[in-house]
Amino acid sequence: MRARVYIYSALALVFGALGSVVVISSRHSPVHAAETKAVPSQPVPVEQTNCVRCHLTAGRELTEAVHTFAHSVHDRVANISCHDCHGGNLKDDAKAHTSEGFIGTKLSAHLEKCQSCHEDQYKSLSSGPHAWNHQKKLNIRYPLCVDCHGNHDVGNPPAEFSLTLVCSECHRTYKQKEPLYASLTDAQDKMWAAILDWQKKHPESETRVPEPLEKTLGEIRGTTSDLIHGSKTLTDDEVKGLVNKIDAFVTEIKAKSTASATKATK
Repeated sequence: MRARVYIYSALALVFGALGSVVVISSRHSPVHAAETKAVPSQPVPVEQTNCVRCHLTAGRELTEAVHTFAHSVHDRVANISCHDCHGGNLKDDAKAHTSEGFIGTKLSAHLEKCQSCHEDQYKSLSSGPHAWNHQKKLNIRYPLCVDCHGNHDVGNPPAEFSLTLVCSECHRTYKQKEPLYASLTDAQDKMWAAILDWQKKHPESETRVPEPLEKTLGEIRGTTSDLIHGSKTLTDDEVKGLVNKIDAFVTEIKAKSTASATKATK
């Protein structure tokens, strides 16, 4: 079974992720940090179901998932709660985990909810080489949505997320066999690091990145989403062009970050 080291991350990079806003359905607009309004220390989900009430006092990792989810775009914007993915009995606490349809940690089983909202992405992904019929068997071979986009913390991937590592977990020699595409994942990782750095220095910002760069970020997201979800084949020149565009984006966001820091010290 593949190790799911980055199960709570997000190809945030390459398909849609980047910044405090990663996995966004075609039905939802991008989420800005200001829209989440999550309390950094002990955030609590919007909907106070029996799942939330119980897990808030359960302790250890059982409570951590609730606080993590409260930061996510699914809680603050999409109005999704625990039971939407896990099922369970919301009316009887004693039977919360025993009702028909309850899903614990069987990862593939959660994908039904992903595809019900992210229809375009699912259709695109299902036609590619990473497709897996999770309704028949749990997926232990190919990437799941949560491997790149996260599960409880969708929209807030960790700083250590790396697209290169996600790809190389299965394609162990792809850097040698596909150096051009490897340069693209490396560029995406550098962009993610630059975005995180900018957001750390501008926690009050209502945009994911400096406003003048929003359009460019959207274009990069769109191209990489087609590439990953749809397993679209790009020409060498197209890949090189995308890498150059990302490199230019990184240079510009770093310059704006440096300029802001210099201005703040004066």
